[in-house]
Amino acid sequence: MKVVNSEHETLAFRIAAILLKLNLGDALSRQALADEFKVSERTIYRDLNRLGGIVNKLEDGRYQIATAYRGKLTSKDLESFARLTGVDQLFPNASQRFLVALLDTLTHSSYLIKGHHYEEPKPHDSQFIQLDEAYSGNVFASSATPVNHAP
Repeated sequence: MKVVNSEHETLAFRIAAILLKLNLGDALSRQALADEFKVSERTIYRDLNRLGGIVNKLEDGRYQIATAYRGKLTSKDLESFARLTGVDQLFPNASQRFLVALLDTLTHSSYLIKGHHYEEPKPHDSQFIQLDEAYSGNVFASSATPVNHAP
């Protein structure tokens, strides 16, 4: 499997989510997108520029997909985009339906691969210790009973 740089992964997911929102007909503001993705407004500006001629800037400063493209992106288009960005490598058995659900802003967070800084590991320390002990000592680990290997 191809290893994808996490910065590029994040960019691909962000652009895919923006593209899906635009394809649904939403008019998007840079500030709202920056808040949603926890990036700077300048980053969103660059993302929108990457989408080139398919995005129009409205008079109020929001962005909308060009009329010629509105509603015309199919699941095959999204699948091609997934291949282009390497997202298909992360989910090799993914169907078109899965990729559409993955890119859907209402459901993608359950599949989103996040870096280590998104979750504090402290509450899970005992589980990691238990798994480590089970793996290194071939000991059966149960979530109901803590493993204790006191000397």
